[in-house]
Amino acid sequence: MDKNHKTEAAIPATVQDALDTFCAQLHAGLGTKLTAVVLYGGLAKGEFTPKTSDVNVMVVLQEISVEILDQMIPALDEARRIFQLNLLTVTEADLADSAEVFPIKFLDIQRHHRTLFGKDVASALNVPRERLRRQCAREIMNLQLRLRQFYLERRQRPELIESTLQRSVATLLINLSVAMELKTGQSFPTKAAVVESAGNIGIDAKLLHQLLLLKRGEFKPSVSELKPLYASFMKVVQQAVELVNTI
Repeated sequence: MDKNHKTEAAIPATVQDALDTFCAQLHAGLGTKLTAVVLYGGLAKGEFTPKTSDVNVMVVLQEISVEILDQMIPALDEARRIFQLNLLTVTEADLADSAEVFPIKFLDIQRHHRTLFGKDVASALNVPRERLRRQCAREIMNLQLRLRQFYLERRQRPELIESTLQRSVATLLINLSVAMELKTGQSFPTKAAVVESAGNIGIDAKLLHQLLLLKRGEFKPSVSELKPLYASFMKVVQQAVELVNTI
């Protein structure tokens, strides 16, 4: 898998200032126990929406204990007054095993990150192709099973059907981007890029575009549209399952 995808997306000034303060406070409290602070996810990719998107940060430590976690709390509390912080805390020794167990997540971190403090540990990650294929298959098939279960439980609750679609399309697009790359050799770094190219491999791109607009709050289906939309999404997930099985 190609590793050359590191990006330098613009960061809102208030968030950047808060991240700088966060790193400085962590370093002051932890000293040499702090190896790195790494920004990843939507903000690192340029897919950040103020007030709704999380700021994903990985803190890499030499060791982790309850005492060390306690030392991080003042910095966390201050950062969370400014933005929605989603924190991943690992040791440097955890990274190799984490990339094997959670290959899709750590491939994304490797490709789309910014080192805010310390060593660039993310660029050195090694994510095995076979691990990616297996996790991709597992996640998409799990989504397929959950969609069937959710429909039976929520079919009389339109608002729950809608929220299920909003959450589920994000899960599908994350995994579909990996499946499409494994299949074609081309990378699809954003959700929009996945949607744009999905039709080339037999996936209903028009429906994915509609659901991406739903997730962004730019499309509001009527109650009568929800059931057909859900049925069409289930078919797209089946298409994704069939795609993964050909890899």
